[in-house]
Amino acid sequence: MNMLNKLFLNKYKKSFFNYKDISCNDKGIIKMFIIYSLLTFIAFIGFAELTYNFYMNNQEKAIRENLFSLANQYSQRIQENLINEIYVVNTLEVMLKLTDYDVESFYKWGPPILESNPNITSIQLAPNGIVQYIYPLEGNEKAIGHNLLKDVNRDDGAIKAIKDKAITFIGPVKLIQNGKMAVIARKPIFKLDNGVDEFWGFTIVLINIENILIPELKYVEEKGLAYRILGNDPDRQEKPVIISSSTKIEKWEASYPIVVPNGQWTIEMTYIDKRSKEHDLLHLYIILGGIILATLYCTQHFRMIKKSIEVDWLNEKLTELSYTDELTNIKNRRGVLIELELLIEEAQLYNRPLSIGMIDIDFFKDINDSLGHDGGDNALKHIINIFKNNLDSCHTIGRTGGDEFICIFRDSHIREANMIAKGLEDNLKGSPFIYLGKEISLTFSMGIVQYDIHGDTLESLINRADKALYDAKLKGRNQIICM
Repeated sequence: MNMLNKLFLNKYKKSFFNYKDISCNDKGIIKMFIIYSLLTFIAFIGFAELTYNFYMNNQEKAIRENLFSLANQYSQRIQENLINEIYVVNTLEVMLKLTDYDVESFYKWGPPILESNPNITSIQLAPNGIVQYIYPLEGNEKAIGHNLLKDVNRDDGAIKAIKDKAITFIGPVKLIQNGKMAVIARKPIFKLDNGVDEFWGFTIVLINIENILIPELKYVEEKGLAYRILGNDPDRQEKPVIISSSTKIEKWEASYPIVVPNGQWTIEMTYIDKRSKEHDLLHLYIILGGIILATLYCTQHFRMIKKSIEVDWLNEKLTELSYTDELTNIKNRRGVLIELELLIEEAQLYNRPLSIGMIDIDFFKDINDSLGHDGGDNALKHIINIFKNNLDSCHTIGRTGGDEFICIFRDSHIREANMIAKGLEDNLKGSPFIYLGKEISLTFSMGIVQYDIHGDTLESLINRADKALYDAKLKGRNQIICM
């Protein structure tokens, strides 16, 4: 058993690293292992990628929820600031009605209103839609006489306010008087005349944009966020941008409405760079983890496959040893009869010709006695080497006894088998056996028969071949008899 183990280890070590020496079955196993390993790596890396994507999707979901929460908070705060400015427009209306629309008193109202509302840059009255009264006037002189209902750039907003009878926020707009950007709040005033509401004009408040926005927006970009606020201007087809961060954004992830009188603004927000360096490192670690796990898994599987191949090879070797003649390294009686039985089934199934020849070495006992067992063994090896070198791979030679052999001629009629046997005979004559410097004459007798698919069994076929061999011996040996 120790010798067998040594043989196994040496043979396997050689075979494992020499692909051509590995059996076909083991080659198939190795190919499957390679495919399996590739699929395993793909599966583990795919799972790692899915894990990362699942994590990132949850992160992005949390980010979106956070963005909506921030947008909602900022929207509420801005709305509160706007509400504080709306009452100024209403205050102007109240003052007009209390003074029976005495516009000359306007300049008395202006100073206390602006002092109490620092977010407002100016207040205006526009009787019949024409701006005629402004406080403070300094710096705003160009706006005097501006007809809101006839200005093609401003009339839509003015008409909408009159139609809806509601305060309307316009902007941001570039002011005529100073070129600055501002949000304009206009309220249409209606005067009751003979029971009918007649349009009197507008009360107007100009609001500094930066003053109505919450301070937190200044620090949004420091948190990795971008934002913009879209206004509502009936005089424009597109929503004007009231204010925005400096970063250019193509897609905004969160938006929330800011309710303004007779309209709606929108605050939009997004993260400037959602994939931080930490996320990239996490992605790398997860992929590396998947590769490491796949490597460990495949290594363990490789060990199992290697062990399986070792066991298969050992079993194959043991089986081969049980079917192989130790001296000549050809099939022994058991091995050759099993093969013959299979070939008989093949011949029956496919109606193929099959012939066998029983061989006996002539006067082998005398050779063995004169040369000794070593000489006899070498004589047998010499004969078998000649047979193996001159037989096609489809034919089989096996040892059934001391100096008795059987040759199976696959897919061969008896005439073809006889020709092959003659060739073996000629080759043996042409290759003399030399032992201890002496040339020893070696001959054989053979009896050849062809398998009869209608009448033969394994036993009857062998018996007929034995009888043919017996006849060859009776006729003086060194002959081939076909029956």
